Amino acid sequence: MSLNAESNGDFGTGDCESGADDLLETGVHISVSKQSCEFRASNCPGILCAPLDFDAQVNYVEHDIGSASYGTSFGSNAGGFVSSKIVAHATPVNTCGTWSINLQATGQNLSGITGTHVALFLNDSDKDGNSIAGGPACFDVNANVGNGITKPHTGVHRARH
Repeated sequence: MSLNAESNGDFGTGDCESGADDLLETGVHISVSKQSCEFRASNCPGILCAPLDFDAQVNYVEHDIGSASYGTSFGSNAGGFVSSKIVAHATPVNTCGTWSINLQATGQNLSGITGTHVALFLNDSDKDGNSIAGGPACFDVNANVGNGITKPHTGVHRARH
């Protein structure tokens, strides 16, 4: 999964709480549901009232190179592993920051995600999201769940002339 994220602070007010809304510093909670954001909001208030198809808390180890910052993460999750990289970008006016996030999950049971439209939930460490109730931000996105990238064979090929 690759995505770009921007934080507008507490409930979209621009209040950044001196770093509590910085995904690189505090990590990000990422969840996926096969149901749309609208369906979950109207039929299942709150993110934890029904099982999610994917759920992971990703905390980063920060690396700084010159003026650039990025974070890496690798950990076990639900019988498999989640690895992620986050890159901090220039912070636009009236925001807490923007980031590019790449996430790969292996060994996860994603068989419940059968369609291409899924709900993606993002939340920062102090659970601001974008809802008045302090729930996560929810986005309906297109998804392609597959077997991942197959590594090509790199053995020696011999030809007889």
